Amino acid sequence: MRARAALMMQVCGQIFRLGVIVSAIQGENGGSAVLGASKLR
Repeated sequence: MRARAALMMQVCGQIFRLGVIVSAIQGENGGSAVLGASKLR
């Protein structure tokens, strides 16, 4: 039971992180989003 809860927390954390990244890219205009992505690399 505890292992399943930990797994769900991990999955929810990854989905939340992915959602934050996607919303950040969508929230910015195209130029600065591309600039931010190239800076990360």
